[in-house]
Amino acid sequence: MHETQVSHKHTHTLQQIFQHPPSHNLEWHNVVALVKDSGTVHEGDNGSLTFTLNGITGVFRPTHDKKDVSDVQQVLDLRHFLESAGFQKDGVIHLPTRTSDAGSTAEKERHSHDHGNTNADQNRHAEQQIKTQEHEQNERSGFQEGSAQAHQQGNRQR
Repeated sequence: MHETQVSHKHTHTLQQIFQHPPSHNLEWHNVVALVKDSGTVHEGDNGSLTFTLNGITGVFRPTHDKKDVSDVQQVLDLRHFLESAGFQKDGVIHLPTRTSDAGSTAEKERHSHDHGNTNADQNRHAEQQIKTQEHEQNERSGFQEGSAQAHQQGNRQR
């Protein structure tokens, strides 16, 4: 297992997410900055935020103003997502090690590069899945709206 550390500012954000009882002063822009620093953030057409860290993906729906993480359940969901991705309250990130301790430096660098490509591939795959889900959801919404309009027109004709 490999460890790394987030910046001091991000450590403060993690402490807010992990504190008990949950914080009511947690701001979305700080959460987004934390995730962007270590992974990817995708904003959906419907305002949802999809975070991908260390191959783990979570979808969150901020309030319309996107200022504060005001819902306690969202804070708990963020906490669970970050724990799943290897984050701890103190800012330590546990990353899975894919290379053995034996081997040459060049071999370790190649494996490290491969690991980066794997994470990038996983992130791209997760983003594509999200786009597909959003597209399907938009199509379903359009179909439901069209059905409702047709039903209303049928009622008017009677």
